[in-house]
Amino acid sequence: MGTRNPVDKLSEVKRVPIKTKYFDGDGTAEQNLHDEKKSCTSESRTYNFKFENPNSGVIYNLQFLDTPGLGDTAGIQKDDENIDNICETVAKTEHLNAILLIINGTEARVHSRLKYLVKRLEGMIPDQLHSNLFVLLTNVDLKPNMKAEELFNSFRIKENHIFHYDNQIFKFSPQELIDKKLLKKLDYSFDSCKETLSELFEKVSKCHFKKTGDFLKIKEGRDRLKQKLQACNDREKSIQDKKQELLEIADALTNSKAKISELQAQLYKIELEDAWEAKQTPYHNTTCLTCKNCCHEHCGLNETSAQGSEYFMQCWAFQNGPNCTQCEHSYTSHVHLREKHVQVKKEVQKIDPNTKSAIDGIQDENSKRQALLNEVQKQLEAYQKEIDELHQTINNTIQEMRSVCSKFDYVKEVEAIIIVLEEQIEICLAEMADDPKKERELVSYKKVKHNMENLLKGIQKHIGVSHSP
Repeated sequence: MGTRNPVDKLSEVKRVPIKTKYFDGDGTAEQNLHDEKKSCTSESRTYNFKFENPNSGVIYNLQFLDTPGLGDTAGIQKDDENIDNICETVAKTEHLNAILLIINGTEARVHSRLKYLVKRLEGMIPDQLHSNLFVLLTNVDLKPNMKAEELFNSFRIKENHIFHYDNQIFKFSPQELIDKKLLKKLDYSFDSCKETLSELFEKVSKCHFKKTGDFLKIKEGRDRLKQKLQACNDREKSIQDKKQELLEIADALTNSKAKISELQAQLYKIELEDAWEAKQTPYHNTTCLTCKNCCHEHCGLNETSAQGSEYFMQCWAFQNGPNCTQCEHSYTSHVHLREKHVQVKKEVQKIDPNTKSAIDGIQDENSKRQALLNEVQKQLEAYQKEIDELHQTINNTIQEMRSVCSKFDYVKEVEAIIIVLEEQIEICLAEMADDPKKERELVSYKKVKHNMENLLKGIQKHIGVSHSP
C-alpha cells in the first residue's frame, strides 16, 4: 500500500498497487510476463513498487514475481502445468535474491497435502537457493498453529527467515471502513504488518543474488525424464513380447515338445508387422499415447508437458469435449510431443539369424537342442542388456537433475500425489449422499489415481530403490 496512511485516511483508500477482493489495482505495479489474453490465475506476474521502512527511512525498490500456487483445488495435473510455468518464468529473470513461500499459518497440523506440497517444492527448487528461502505464515500475527520449521525441515530454513503476517485491512470492504473503532484497530494492525515487512525486506536485501538458470535445467530434466520413461515403457513392452516367444521355444526344446524341423521353420519365418516410427518436428503436436495418432499437428495451444491435462480440451481436436474427434480417446491419454508417429510395415525375424548357423552345424538332435537353447539364452541376455541401457539413460538424467536439485525424488513425488488423491476419493464418497454431482468428481479422481499407480510401478521398475537420494 506504499507509505503509511493516517488512521483518518484509511477509509479513503480506493486503489492499491495490487488488486484485492475489495480494492482495485492502480496498474502501476503490474506486468504480465505472458500473453495478456490468458487467464492470470494460471500465469506468473511481476509487481514493481517501492516500500519505505517506517523506522530507518530506507526505501526498497521491490520486484515481486508472483507465480501460480501448488496444491490448490485445481488438481494434481494443474500442478504439473504450474511447475512448468514457474520454472520457465523464473528462468527468464536473470537472478533472484529470495524465494518467499506463503503458507496459511492457521493450519493446525502438517497433513498430507502440505507434505505433498513440500515434496513438489523439493523437486523444483535448486540447491543453491535453499539459503535464500523465506516463509511467510499468513492470517497470524503472533504464534501460528503451523510449525514451519517442521514442514520445511528438508530445506533447513533459518528460524529468522520465518515471518508471521496478518494484514486485516484487506478483509474489510470500503463501506466497513467508516467505523472509527474499527479504523483504530486496523491502524495498529497496519503498522504491525509494515514492521513485519520491513524486517522481511531487510533480511532479503542481505541475501546474495543467485542466478536462475538451474530452474530451466530442472524443467528440461523433468521433461526428458518423462519422455525417457515413456520410451522405456514402450520398448520394454515390445521386448517382453519377444522374450516370451523365446522362452516358449526354450521350454519346448527342454521338454522335447517340439521337433527340430518345426523349430527351423519358425526360426526363419519373417512377417510384416505394423510399427510406429517417431519423426521429429520443429513444433509440438497433440498426440494420443493410446493409439499413437497425431490428432492435431502443429497445435496452436501453448506447449505443455503435462500428460492428460484438461487443458487439451481446448485443442482443435477436442472441440471443447472430453473425447478427441480424431481418435475418439479421452483427453487423459493426450500429450504434446515435438514428434509425430507414422505407421509403417517392418519385417520382423522371430529369432536371431545366428541361430540358423548354429543349427546347420549340428548333426545330433540333442546337440541341436542344446545349441538352440544357447542361442535363445544369448538373445535373452541381449534384450536384458538393452533394457539395462535404457534404465541407465533414465538414471543418468536423474543424476544430472540432482546435481542442481539434490532433493529431487520422482518416486516420493508420485507417492505423495497418490496419498492426496486417496483423501479426495474418501471426501467424495462421504459427500455423495448430499451432493450427487460428486460422483463425476469421484470417477475423475479414481482415474487419475489409477494412472498415477501405474506410473509409480513403471518408475520403481526403471529407476530402482538404489537410486533414491
